[in-house]
Amino acid sequence: MSDNDGGAGLVWFLAGIGIGAIAGVLYAPRPGNETRDLVAEKVGQGRDYMSQKGSQVADQASQFGRQVADQASQYTDRTKEVVRQKTDQISNVVKQQKDQISAAVDAGKQAYRDTTSPTNPNPNPGFQSNQG
Repeated sequence: MSDNDGGAGLVWFLAGIGIGAIAGVLYAPRPGNETRDLVAEKVGQGRDYMSQKGSQVADQASQFGRQVADQASQYTDRTKEVVRQKTDQISNVVKQQKDQISAAVDAGKQAYRDTTSPTNPNPNPGFQSNQG
């Protein structure tokens, strides 16, 4: 058997105890009506015990489920926050790059206008004439 079947092992152990108790009561030297009453009492006790244990297991499972759900919710919230922060950072970088490109394009347009305008006495600013 596997080491992980502790729950099933407990059930079989309890069943064995119950069967042993019933066998012991049946072979005891008592009158029939006392034996039946005793068996009924022991069965009732066993039923109550199993009901209590079942309730405890259900409560523990419910508590564990709530803990897992709470932790998953915390992880989800943290992940959303990290994604939002990274998205904001990327948006800011993209905006900065867009602004820089836009400024460079505007500067290039202005430089082109300055060099090609008819009011510019020297249309080729990089070339100086030595003729006088």
